[in-house]
Amino acid sequence: RLKQSATALGWTVDVLGLGEKWEGLGSKITYLTGYLEDVPCNDLVLFLDAYDVMLLSTATEIRERFESFKRPIVIGAELGCAPDEGMKVLYPKPKRGQNFFYVNSGTYIGYANDIRDMLAEISADIADHHSFTGASKHRLDDQRWFTRHYIRNQDSVAMDVDGVMFHTLHDVEPTQIQVVPERTGVVLSSITGTQPCAIHGNGNGITTFHDVSRRLVEANWPPNSNMDATASPISPNLSRDDADLLRRRRSKSA
Repeated sequence: RLKQSATALGWTVDVLGLGEKWEGLGSKITYLTGYLEDVPCNDLVLFLDAYDVMLLSTATEIRERFESFKRPIVIGAELGCAPDEGMKVLYPKPKRGQNFFYVNSGTYIGYANDIRDMLAEISADIADHHSFTGASKHRLDDQRWFTRHYIRNQDSVAMDVDGVMFHTLHDVEPTQIQVVPERTGVVLSSITGTQPCAIHGNGNGITTFHDVSRRLVEANWPPNSNMDATASPISPNLSRDDADLLRRRRSKSA
């Protein structure tokens, strides 16, 4: 789905680690660090997990949405504080109407030099507080270390707490994500009232991801993609009236 949706948007996906030996989630840090060695400092880099992510047609606005955060890096956010629930106490107090609360390391965006600096600091933290025991720098949960980095660097890293760019699906029901009619490749979240650039089926959200993906395929996104064998149990379309109602509800609660 990621490759098909990126192709529909005219993008080329560079798949990191394909064909290489997988050693654990820390491999993502190693692969991206190596990839960025030859990337110009001011290039905008979008990192996404692969099999459980789909880009949407609103991703054409990704630079504009990124710049609206006014931070060098924007990282996805989710409902669950994983893998360390005790880290909840270190996060800033949620703002009124905030939708997502905790770092998700499967989606982030920033300029190449800023991403390089972030990965270097994360790698140093892993070396100082994990690998020094002889433990593998790859056999770990990368989200733990991205969380530590965010808590230390909130002036330079923004969490997408409203799902403007990245909408995670952990603990999200399929009925909470609706496909907007007559706007190919657009979904509307009843949780956030937003039309995100990408959906990510993290954690237990993989079931919701597959359901939403099927409904998008039924609505011809990505164009000419193959239909899954199992039809979605959720109504594939959201009426314009319902979409407007969800937006009004969101604006009143903000």
